[in-house]
Amino acid sequence: MINRISQIAFEPENFDKSLQSYLDLGFKKVGEFEKENGKARAVLLRLNDFDFEIWQFNDKSSILYPIRNHVGLEVDDIETEIKKMISADWKVRIPVTRGITVKNYAFLENTDGQIFELIEK
Repeated sequence: MINRISQIAFEPENFDKSLQSYLDLGFKKVGEFEKENGKARAVLLRLNDFDFEIWQFNDKSSILYPIRNHVGLEVDDIETEIKKMISADWKVRIPVTRGITVKNYAFLENTDGQIFELIEK
């Protein structure tokens, strides 16, 4: 079952300027990570119980580049939700992966090309 929309993510034009503007608005930085040896980095921001990520890609050949703009959905059982989505013609972009700040995550693309991250806490 999908519990809630837990986050949005996007790649701003100017990463540092964007980050500072969100901090100035009262968002808190709750995580930061690099992927693929510096090809990509992201900062996780939170306001109340809503999170969002901003991404910066130093190398657009990164396997993560297609997920730079996505919506995160918190789920109880990631495998069950993936099966439902595949049966509705969604495509798995990044299979179930063990997370650092979450139990598991996966990325799927719907028939309109939008990317969704499933997050199992």
